[in-house]
Amino acid sequence: MLYFVARRLVSALSVVLVTLIATFTLFFVAPSDPAAAICATVTAPPQRYNEIKSNLHLDRPKVQQFAEYTRGSSPAGPSRRPGRSRSARRPAWASRSRTTARSTKP
Repeated sequence: MLYFVARRLVSALSVVLVTLIATFTLFFVAPSDPAAAICATVTAPPQRYNEIKSNLHLDRPKVQQFAEYTRGSSPAGPSRRPGRSRSARRPAWASRSRTTARSTKP
C-alpha cells in the first residue's frame, strides 16, 4: 500500500513539475520580449525599456526567474511571504458599505 501511495505521489509531482517547466518555457523563454511589447512605441527611450525589464525581473538569470515563478505558483501564493499575513487582505464582500443596504422605510 505504501509503495502504491509513493508511486502516485511521485507521478503527481512529476506532472506538476513538467507543467511548470512547460508554462515557464512558453511564456518566459519564448522569443517574444514582454518589455518591448509594453513599450509598444519605437520612440521609447532605452532607459524606459531597461526600467520595464528591471520591474518585470527579466534582467535576472532564467534559473532565478524560474525559482520566483514556482514560488508564485504555490498554493500558498505570494501572500505567504514574510511580513504579510493572510488576514491583512479583506474578502470582497467585507468591503461593501453598510450604508448601501436598502432602507426599510417606505
